[in-house]
Amino acid sequence: MIILSSDPLAVLTASGDETAALGAALMRALPPRAVVTLEGELGGGKSCFVRGAVREFLKDPDAIVPSPTFTMVNGYVNAAGRRCWHVDLYRVRQPAVLVTMGLADLREADALLFVEWPDHAQEPFDDALARVRFEHAGESRRRLLFQAPAPLIAPVALAARGACSGPCAGGEAEG
Repeated sequence: MIILSSDPLAVLTASGDETAALGAALMRALPPRAVVTLEGELGGGKSCFVRGAVREFLKDPDAIVPSPTFTMVNGYVNAAGRRCWHVDLYRVRQPAVLVTMGLADLREADALLFVEWPDHAQEPFDDALARVRFEHAGESRRRLLFQAPAPLIAPVALAARGACSGPCAGGEAEG
């Protein structure tokens, strides 16, 4: 990994493993209730990033963490009883779908909420504690831009400087 800038933090990853490691680093710094938005084009690494975060949340490096591209919502409960939701709004075309999937309830829940394609929601995610933008940088390389308070950014920057941990396996392409 290469740190490209510090304000906002911009990191260049060379693999899915490195992208997942940054997700895990952010997870370690998040409070019990937070919203994290994930923006970028298809195949940008959003689901891979969340895969790393959820594996850290569950304390299980081998957990199967599929992309919610078709299910729209995947939920996880860790050993402490905390909840984490991964929402993919890419396929949302009508506001009624947001009601059916219970997005308002998820936003109000005492849980962690990762949202891909937040711009597809009716209401903006102004309450997002962290925002991550994903950009293709060639082959398996990704450029991640982080906007978040310094206490959340510091562990991500440290992970970017250190060795990658935790594979991004799960049977799916980065997305």
